[in-house]
Amino acid sequence: MAHLLYPEVFSYDIYRETREFYNHYELSEEDLNELLAHSLRK
Repeated sequence: MAHLLYPEVFSYDIYRETREFYNHYELSEEDLNELLAHSLRK
């Protein structure tokens, strides 16, 4: 959420961070997109 409100302060790759968080799962691009569907600006 911080990256949405303050992108100039919290600039990180949310896809990479999500992959690292779920490192015990093998996530496809589709899985990532589904997980992050409501977490990104449109």
